[in-house]
Amino acid sequence: MPIFDENKIFFLQRHSHRGKTEIVPCTMSLLGPEHMEQSIELHDRIVSGLGDDIFIPTERYEMEHYHLSDDGFAIGVWCGDKLICVRTVKTDGDWVNKGLKDMEMPADPTHTTALTGYAIVDREFRGNNVQFLSYYLSEELISKTKKRFMSSVAPKNIFSLQNILRCGYHIVALKSLYGGVLRYVTEKRLQETLPIWTNWHHTVSIRNAEEQRQLIDNGCVGYRLIHKRLFGFAMLYAPMGVMPSEEHMRLHCHRPIIRSI
Repeated sequence: MPIFDENKIFFLQRHSHRGKTEIVPCTMSLLGPEHMEQSIELHDRIVSGLGDDIFIPTERYEMEHYHLSDDGFAIGVWCGDKLICVRTVKTDGDWVNKGLKDMEMPADPTHTTALTGYAIVDREFRGNNVQFLSYYLSEELISKTKKRFMSSVAPKNIFSLQNILRCGYHIVALKSLYGGVLRYVTEKRLQETLPIWTNWHHTVSIRNAEEQRQLIDNGCVGYRLIHKRLFGFAMLYAPMGVMPSEEHMRLHCHRPIIRSI
């Protein structure tokens, strides 16, 4: 695993009781076995009370695996000795392929895929975009050996969905996973990237699973979440890869229309 400078200090806003907001110094590091219990405590505290349609808690044995093995890693953000953010990544080929199977996606025989696990932030530090800091560091750590990142996110988890799309992920599938819970499967290519032709986008309500799946089957990917006053949240889909043909534009690339259920 490449070494990065754990002595760099950055400054975040901390929002505490009675509306108190202050600027505090923070650092970032890879988490080892000695940090495992703090990491698990933060996970359990953050996900407590959330439904499976928002966030499915990670089993303890899997959280331990991030800290005790070389099959993945966990990145932590610290405010003093308080752990305020954890991001996990799976890198081992067999562990990744098990995760791809859970997402009903093809296995990767080349072992050049990494899977994002969970990203959690202490409530006092939300709004600082801490998850972006930890995500881009994770890219730096794997970019020489992996060609793509994949993950899954709940359509109802709007905050996480917006964040993952802003990081450059694209929606490549919409499936009922983990016992029937609706999930977007997302991908970000680090190598062998393909363009998205956003001038010919389609706008679809995130409630309309059938039309989203049809667009994906036709070679489109979801790339941006927007909000319409009358229709709520909608996803923009556009063709990926080769520039759309004149025939494709004539048949499919009309003025975007919001469609709900």
